[in-house]
Amino acid sequence: LMRWVDLFWIIEPNFMKGLGITIADFVVPIAIGGFWLAYFFRNLGSLPLLPAFDPSAGEVLEIDPTH
Repeated sequence: LMRWVDLFWIIEPNFMKGLGITIADFVVPIAIGGFWLAYFFRNLGSLPLLPAFDPSAGEVLEIDPTH
């Protein structure tokens, strides 16, 4: 949150005479985040989460009763 306040404080006064907040100040970061999440989840579904031929996969996925 403070990073957004910092960016607003540095950038916004160069464009406006006075401190003004518009709807675009909220919509644009949310839209960019939405596009990023859509791209991320699209790529996440196209690739396996675990390596296909990992020799230690059985050992890693085995349930250990001591933990």
